[in-house]
Amino acid sequence: MSREGFLRLFRDESREAIARLIARAFEIESGGNPDVGAMYRDAHTIKGGARLVGWDPAVGPATRLEDLLRMTRDGVPGNALDPELLLDQIQEISAAIWPEETSLSPDAVAGEQAIDRASVPATLRVRADRVDTVMGLTREARRIAGSLAPVSPVTGANDQMGRLQDVLLAVEEEAARVRLVPLERLFADLRLAVWNVAREADREAILETMGGGVELDAVIFDMVAESVMQLVRNAIAHGIEASAERSRLGKPARGCIRVAASIVDGETTIAVSDDGAGVDEDAVRASAVQRGLNPTRPLLDLLAEPGLTTRSHRDALAGDGVGLDIVRRRVEDAGGHLSMRTIRGVGTELTIRAPSGARVEHLTVGRIDGVLIGIASARVDRIVPSGADEPGAVEFDEIVGQLAVLTLSTGSLISRCIAVNRCWIDASGEVGLVLSG
Repeated sequence: MSREGFLRLFRDESREAIARLIARAFEIESGGNPDVGAMYRDAHTIKGGARLVGWDPAVGPATRLEDLLRMTRDGVPGNALDPELLLDQIQEISAAIWPEETSLSPDAVAGEQAIDRASVPATLRVRADRVDTVMGLTREARRIAGSLAPVSPVTGANDQMGRLQDVLLAVEEEAARVRLVPLERLFADLRLAVWNVAREADREAILETMGGGVELDAVIFDMVAESVMQLVRNAIAHGIEASAERSRLGKPARGCIRVAASIVDGETTIAVSDDGAGVDEDAVRASAVQRGLNPTRPLLDLLAEPGLTTRSHRDALAGDGVGLDIVRRRVEDAGGHLSMRTIRGVGTELTIRAPSGARVEHLTVGRIDGVLIGIASARVDRIVPSGADEPGAVEFDEIVGQLAVLTLSTGSLISRCIAVNRCWIDASGEVGLVLSG
């Protein structure tokens, strides 16, 4: 293996070790009692790997963390673990291993995507374009098999072709799964970001997460990761009050930020909420008037207006009036949607609806004006004759049948059509549209 290969393997193993170190450091911060010996072994592994591949910048900070953990493990007096010191040391190691990254997000190395499999202890790194090539070749093989089936004179050949198409569809689905990244990978970064930003803003805040098992296509994951990170920063900079103010208001001194992910109607929904001050709508609309904007526009539109801010001064966290604008543009460019609800004095929630990756869906398929249209079979109660007076019915010109197909998000191609957000490529090469609802 080349040095580049060993370096890539070292980074993969270090990422997993650092994620465990972060989780255990926050366990200490919450009053828990994690396995210090396991933390020491992770630090030792990073140090040894850095020496093996000659990545000298990481050796020093990893050694210091290892020494700190060893003294605590061995019961040396006066060496109780300080979570703040631990997290600072972990971040120093991370910065040394991934100097090109601004946070613990080492997935984008040499243009490749790292894919973790929960059932496999190792990490598989696969170039995204190679996955797309496999999917394209498999789709072409399905098309050829489909075109041969109706004309084959061999007895039983049609059944065999049908089975071949099913197998190829399964291969295509598995290739699509390789591009998926679990959101839990983002949550480790967020825990550290909340701790860092809260300390910088002189606030106290904790992070609660739900839905770490939700998986996104690697490209969508990058958009979501950057957007959620910005929303979390906004929650601390604009939402969470100082501890004294929260106590005066009868709130817990430590604010809470929640990130919850789920799949809703075939889309991934990520909600970022806080129990802070909420948006001062009057101040936002007054600021809009000062800038010559229409103050009656929807509140989110005004907040996402470049340069609009209610702060009298800027600092390292806020005041430029560009954060939410960047998030909204990033989400919409990926074919997603950003929404908000806020209650003054109670808190704010911003929700990203993002297109999911490729997946197999069971559809009832027909044609309307010659176009292939699919409806999720689970949503079809029954099929009625054409022209029947049936409320809520979708009238097809022709019924094709029940199909299992690999669907993809339409992204920004037809993102403004609320009735369609996914499509598929039929075995014949024809594009079909999936009706959402």
